[in-house]
Amino acid sequence: MPWTRAEALRTRAFWLLVITFGVASVGIAGLNLHVFAFVTDLTDLGYPPITAAAIMSMIAFTQLGSTLF
Repeated sequence: MPWTRAEALRTRAFWLLVITFGVASVGIAGLNLHVFAFVTDLTDLGYPPITAAAIMSMIAFTQLGSTLF
C-alpha cells in the first residue's frame, strides 16, 4: 500500500535519507565552490583559468553521470 506524504514524513527511514543526502550535498557543494580557486591559485596548482574551467566541467559531467546512473 503506498504511503501518503504525511505518513512518509513521520518515518525514521525518511529522515535518515534526508540527512544522508543533505550531508553529501554539502560536501559536493564545498568541492564545487573551492575547486576553481585551488586550481588557479599560484600557491596551490597555478594553472590558467581555462584549465580550471575544463576541470570543473569534467567534475560536473561526472556528477551528472553518476546522478543519472
